[in-house]
Amino acid sequence: MPPHRVAGAVPLLAWSALALTSCVIDQPGMGLLEPPRSPHALFPRTSSPRAESNAPTPRDTVAEPPHAPPAPTCQDTFLPPFDTPLTWRAAYRSATKGQYHHCPAWSSYGPVRPNGKWHRGLDIASPSGTPVHGAIAGVLSYGRDPNGWGLFARLRFRPSIRAADGTCSRGEPLELLYAHLQEDSAAFPPGEEHQVAAGTIVGRVGCSGNARGMCSPSLESHVHVTLRTITDHKQIDPQPLLGWKPASPGPADFQPSLLPCP
Repeated sequence: MPPHRVAGAVPLLAWSALALTSCVIDQPGMGLLEPPRSPHALFPRTSSPRAESNAPTPRDTVAEPPHAPPAPTCQDTFLPPFDTPLTWRAAYRSATKGQYHHCPAWSSYGPVRPNGKWHRGLDIASPSGTPVHGAIAGVLSYGRDPNGWGLFARLRFRPSIRAADGTCSRGEPLELLYAHLQEDSAAFPPGEEHQVAAGTIVGRVGCSGNARGMCSPSLESHVHVTLRTITDHKQIDPQPLLGWKPASPGPADFQPSLLPCP
């Protein structure tokens, strides 16, 4: 016997098909119902990790390689001995008492003075008692040379140099000597060694050794600076390494005015 049909009824399969259509059904008391999404929308397909790793990267998101750090300068900074601008010792006593010659060129490294002595250092003018600062960090000690440098400070260090492969390293040990210091201005007894920082006061300007009679008010007051190797005590020109550029005062900068250099 065929199944009984109710008038106006929609078969179940037809109703299901109707529910899957793109029509929007308005039910009483409810808002509009969105049509069901496709199975692909309900369960989005994910790409495999392998596919993602092989996917091309947009050009504007490519990471730039890190910049290499700047190479070290391999250049030490050598502090001047005084807080004031440096000037060459310009005054040299004349055979006539109380008179001086204007000879700043004699105070640099290299000239042979009239007494036949080769000057292998720098004479920097400053009044007696002025604090003398060490140029660089190193090992400080003191010595005495009664007929030459008098009381002197010895500052040992190793300068920075650039090797052939571009790396920065330490060069041959050197020492800076600050001579003619005041006899009582040593920071500690001669013979001891102490590690000190750059700018440490190593003594005060004096007139010890063969600078006797040159203390202020003499116009010759100065500190003598020598640079030499530690291994063989070879004295070398300090200026290319230190970079100091003392000024040269003119003859009229002194009272009385200085005589021409002989």
